[in-house]
Amino acid sequence: TTQSSGVGPTGTVTFSTCGTPPCTAALVPMDANPSAGSPASATATLKTTFTTTGTKTITATYGGDTNYAGAGPSTAATVTVTAAMAPTITSISPNQTTAGGTSFVLNINGTNFVAGATVNFGANPALTPSAITPTLITVTVPASDIAAAGTRGVTVTTAGGTSNSVNFTVNPASTGSFTVSGGSGTIIATPGTTPNTVMIPITVTPSGGFAGTVAITCAAPGTSSGSLPLQASCSSLNIVIPPSTTAAVTQSLTVSLVPPSPNNSAMLVPEMPQLFPEHLGSPRAWEYVSAGTGFAAILLLLVPGRKRYRAALGLGLVCMLSFALGCSSGSGGGGGGPIATTTSLAVTPGTKNPAQATVTVTPVSGAAAQGTVTLTDATTALSTQITLNNGVGMQTLGIAGAGTHALTASFAGTATEAASQSAPPLNITITGGPQSVTITGTSGSTSTGTMKVTIN
Repeated sequence: TTQSSGVGPTGTVTFSTCGTPPCTAALVPMDANPSAGSPASATATLKTTFTTTGTKTITATYGGDTNYAGAGPSTAATVTVTAAMAPTITSISPNQTTAGGTSFVLNINGTNFVAGATVNFGANPALTPSAITPTLITVTVPASDIAAAGTRGVTVTTAGGTSNSVNFTVNPASTGSFTVSGGSGTIIATPGTTPNTVMIPITVTPSGGFAGTVAITCAAPGTSSGSLPLQASCSSLNIVIPPSTTAAVTQSLTVSLVPPSPNNSAMLVPEMPQLFPEHLGSPRAWEYVSAGTGFAAILLLLVPGRKRYRAALGLGLVCMLSFALGCSSGSGGGGGGPIATTTSLAVTPGTKNPAQATVTVTPVSGAAAQGTVTLTDATTALSTQITLNNGVGMQTLGIAGAGTHALTASFAGTATEAASQSAPPLNITITGGPQSVTITGTSGSTSTGTMKVTIN
């Protein structure tokens, strides 16, 4: 409408149809102080819920205010109302527990779940979910709802109705006991692949009326006697023993092994040779230089002229230096420092379960090194001394403990030969035979058993 007072329209709008009367809403000006003579407008919004289905015809009538006359009814608008669909439950997890337990989280899978849904758990009619999606409801069931054994019906209620009922079983608290036994399995570790696994059968045998869920675990690698080998792990497993049964229940436990690296091979990186005077030539070569420069100095002394004395003096100095170097090379010493060496390490018959290690120490001069080499296993921090015989040392390997071991050979050096170390570490794999692993089942009481895992 067009106004002349400089204020927007206010008042009430009445709708002809709504879900729950009164069907009125306040009019809110779009501009509280419009310019004089310009169009003015306002909006009224009604939020309602229809309780019946079908096509609804709606008109709006403005009652007016002190500045604006009433108007209406408006042109009709139609709204089609359909029935909200009732929810359905397809499964629940978990579907049972033991009486007297603590509160737990219940996951309800299904369809047509909407905001505002409530969960009915047995006699408790209105558990409020912590999360709702169209296909999943998560709700916490209090301990008081599972204090006694029995069957609880689980349903979901929304505006569309109440779902089908799915049973949840609360088993009696067990007074019996159980035993745990394990099978065996072999894992073949393939380098560079995803973790290798093996399924090992685990059996729980009840007695004395035991019923309930037995949680199966195994000790973490390297934590105690009977634990899994290094790089191995065991998944969690729950074995359910139903009430009123004496039959053993067997399920599979997954044991995984981290695969070895495809690069577990050793390579020899020799040290850069250190050049000392003795490496610059043989003793005989230095003698030739010394003799030649000395002879040239004598000839210059016989030639007339003063400058010959300076040249003869220079050649004489070269002669003396050459003679000294020749003597130094011939004697093998002379203050040049220890000769550089390289140390290499190899194992046989291969890097898996080797039986012998061979260490070779080679001086740059090509001579046969003597002395001792320390063979160190970085994995176990154990060391072995190996005596060199003409530059080669051999050692029978007796490494304990399955898994990967990093070996390094370190030459201690001598008065004439510098120390050196093999690099990088040589990784070897010890597989060992069947290894007993302790498994534990817990459900109020505890029982232990063993399984055997062979790692190749």
